[in-house]
Amino acid sequence: EIPSERDQWQVDVEKRIQFAIDHAISRGLCKKGDKVISIQGWRGGAGNTNTMRILTA
Repeated sequence: EIPSERDQWQVDVEKRIQFAIDHAISRGLCKKGDKVISIQGWRGGAGNTNTMRILTA
């Protein structure tokens, strides 16, 4: 099965969010177990933001 463009988009977003969380932890901005708010869109570009998630660092 060939991943759809939408699936690839979400995989990329997940990697970017995890990178940001790891970087924030390494800089002391948060610690493991803290709650983190993620805002994202269903695709790139202005006007596509439609998702807010509460994650655990």
